[in-house]
Amino acid sequence: MSGNLKSYAVQQERKARREAQRIQFTRNQAIGLLLAAGVVLAWRLLHTPSEWLFPPGWWRLW
Repeated sequence: MSGNLKSYAVQQERKARREAQRIQFTRNQAIGLLLAAGVVLAWRLLHTPSEWLFPPGWWRLW
């Protein structure tokens, strides 16, 4: 059993490394979701009829 015990410094080092990995993973997830949302938005804008986006007289607000 005593073979599984690690020193406090080793435990803290591993804990810090796991935390850094978790932060990087979360950051990568957020970037991936933003990229996916951007692709969906671009797809929708490119495949929407231009008359829906810019109806006649769209530049006149009043």
